This record gives sequence, structure tokens and C-alpha cells, in this order.
Amino acid sequence: MASIWHGDVKEMPTQREFVVFSTPVSAYHRLRTASSWQDLSFILFDEVQVQDGLMALLILYVLDLIVNDAPLAKGVRVLLMTATPFGPAYSMLKSALDLMGVRTGSVTLSPCADWSTFARLPLWEVVNQPDNWHRLSEHSKVITALILMTDYLWVYTYQSASILIFVAGEWEVTSLRNAIAFSKELKAVRWQYHVQALWGRCPWSVESNVRERMAEHSFYSNDPALFTILTPGKGEDGWTPKVNGMINCSEQMDVDKLGFLNKGLSDEVSNTQREGRAGRVADSLVLHLADAVPPSITWIMPYAERIKVSLAAMDLQFTNDIPGLSVADRKDAPADLVKGDIVFKICVVWDLAGLLSLS
Repeated sequence: MASIWHGDVKEMPTQREFVVFSTPVSAYHRLRTASSWQDLSFILFDEVQVQDGLMALLILYVLDLIVNDAPLAKGVRVLLMTATPFGPAYSMLKSALDLMGVRTGSVTLSPCADWSTFARLPLWEVVNQPDNWHRLSEHSKVITALILMTDYLWVYTYQSASILIFVAGEWEVTSLRNAIAFSKELKAVRWQYHVQALWGRCPWSVESNVRERMAEHSFYSNDPALFTILTPGKGEDGWTPKVNGMINCSEQMDVDKLGFLNKGLSDEVSNTQREGRAGRVADSLVLHLADAVPPSITWIMPYAERIKVSLAAMDLQFTNDIPGLSVADRKDAPADLVKGDIVFKICVVWDLAGLLSLS
């Protein structure tokens, strides 16, 4: 989020406490162009278990300045925050900090005195698993679980269901939504329900309506059951949805070194994040359609991200190791741009558009 701070040269340093919310890209531009960091006390990086190359670079860049007593970073402290302290990105970042000689302390945040805790109950602990469960297709399993969860919540807790359903990607959102719409089993139930969806490229107006409807849903009412299908990128991190159920289709999209998408079973990091969306505002039922696979011990950035992070590191004059980006890949990235005449082509296009200035 854009915000005025001392990095804007037309503003004097602020004399009051303030917080700047920023994406990694925005933080990169702010930090590299700031004339001073003297009004920054802390830089907090949240969700450090996420495989985000630019965020990993920024963490190491700032800490490298602090370790080497750079005047720019004098008085700045770094906080790394996560509720899921494992997985490849987290482990590789921790190893990089050890190599830099960074000594980290740890603080566990405990709930305040008036914080309410809620249970996450596995579905098969409160209802019997159908005898034919293992013969059902994925869509049939989801539909069966929706019916069992909704019935249980209404009969035993007197609550109208609001259930999250995690799928791997945008195509899976559409496919499951159609399966629910044409389900004979759901057409036979006695209660009403509404289906909505969130995916990576959905318009902001759609996302706003979905979140608003979830917030307005009343558990203790005759509101129709609410089923929200969503992709991991929209649902895993950093929010507290008003739900009392979660179904995880136990799949995720992984991006390989060349940037191709591959669908596989979700790992323990993803399953923990998905289950963590439930049980925040009410006791909740949870179901994973398959066991999680162990997280990968390595993280390799996709090609496009390697190019981006390599160029950003060159711009920041940062030469240390970066998690997910080998030294060989860092050398190859600028070479690829030159080899493929990308830089030359950019200059030609800008020149034809009258936008090129070499002065």
C-alpha cells in the first residue's frame, strides 16, 4: 500500500509512530530509492514460509546491511513472522541466515486473555465415514462431505454451515462448481445452499462480494448454507474467514524450474495453512481428502522469477546466496537477457515509441 514516509524526498522525517503496509515489489522500490531509513524502527516480513524470491532477497539484503553496520540501516531491526515454521523456503532462509552469522531470537505470540479458542474437529470423528467412500470420485467425496457437514452442524450445533473448499487451481474451481450445480444428491437435500468462488484472477468486485457475503453469514439463523470454493493463493494465508467447516481436496499446483505447472498432492505446509483458516471464529469440522506429502527440502525458483530476482539483486549490489537461486542460475539470468537480444529488443521498441533516453 502506498504511504508517505522518509523515502519520499519531498517529505521530512515523520515524528510520530506509523506503519507502512507493502508488497515485496513496493518494498523493493521504496528501500532502494530511500534517501534515508532513519525513521524506520522495524521492518516486519510476514508469511516467511511462502516461496517468494523477492521477499527472500529483501530479507537477506536488509540483514546484510545490518550485519555489516551500514549507515543506511543503523537502528533498524528485522522481524520475521510465520505461523508455519517449516517447509523448503523457511528451511533454506534459515540456512542462509546461519551462513551470514545472523543470530535470531524467537518470540511466540500468545493469545490475549479475552481471546476465544475454537476446536477443529476431523469430520470422521463426529460422523461415520460412508462404506463406499474410497470408491467415490473426488467431486462425489466433496459433495458427500458437504452434506454430512451441513447436516451435522445444523442438527448438533444449531448452526448454518459456511464451508471452505480448497482446490488446486482455476480450472478445478469451475469443474467443482459445475459438479455441485448438477449434483442429484444436493438437489435432494431439504435445506438451501449458495455456492461462490474465489480464484487468483477473479475481479476485485467478485472477491469483494464473496468476502462480504461470508462476513454477513449468520451461523445461528436460517441463512442458506454457504459453500466457498477457492484456490490456495486466495485462501491459505493471512485472513480469518467466518466459517465453521473446511474441506481440502489435498491438491496443489507446483511450478517447476522451467515455469510449467504440475498438479500433485498438497504438502504439510499447505495443509496446515488451509486447516488454519477454520476454527478461528467457531468450532469447525475439517476434512482432508488425502494425507499430506512431506514438504520438499529444496526450493527452485521458476525461470521468470529467477530473472526478476537476479536483476533485483544486481540492482541492490547484493552478491550473497539467495534461497531458491543458485549461483549458476544467477549468472545465467543476465546472460540469457543478452543472449536472447532481450535488452536490445527493449531498446528498439522504446526508441520507436520515442521513450528511449540514454542521457
